[in-house]
Amino acid sequence: MANELTNAFKQISKAIEKASIDVLNNAAISGRTRFASDIRESTGLPQSRVGSRMITFKATLNDQRASVQIANGVALNAKYFKPQAITVAGNDKRTGKTRNYTGVTIKIGNQARYVLPNAWLATVSNGEVIPLVRKGAARLPTRAVFLDVITDAAKAARPAAQEVMRDSFEALLPVQLQFFLSQANNIDVV
Repeated sequence: MANELTNAFKQISKAIEKASIDVLNNAAISGRTRFASDIRESTGLPQSRVGSRMITFKATLNDQRASVQIANGVALNAKYFKPQAITVAGNDKRTGKTRNYTGVTIKIGNQARYVLPNAWLATVSNGEVIPLVRKGAARLPTRAVFLDVITDAAKAARPAAQEVMRDSFEALLPVQLQFFLSQANNIDVV
């Protein structure tokens, strides 16, 4: 009788572990969805650009933690932010005469357009139009403009994603516990 009771407690313990891991992983997926949608909304980027920079760590029996993270230091080419060439009239500091200055504007999410001074749009060999700037004072070399907007957007979106994960965990845990306990040696759960 004591062995049967011990085995039943072991099965219940394993069922609770499996249920909690399953719920943690489902909560991480819900949090990732919310995290990605908040970042997409604030940056105006497509899902493919945001999702490829997200990492989901799932819970296991050995490590019962689940999390969603953004790869740090991943800058995106400014071509993804709807670049437009502009010309602005301004005063030349050296001569004092009015002169036209060129640049490129980009749009990040629903915010106003940002100006990239001394940049211009160039068509590269594959037909894409990208903003370029000079690396130094000489004519060459030039480089593409890269922006790290996902990291900043992720900092703002993190609390909402954590709340979604917490709510999802609280909603799914009782259901999953009931399922896994009923599977453990056909124990009836009321």
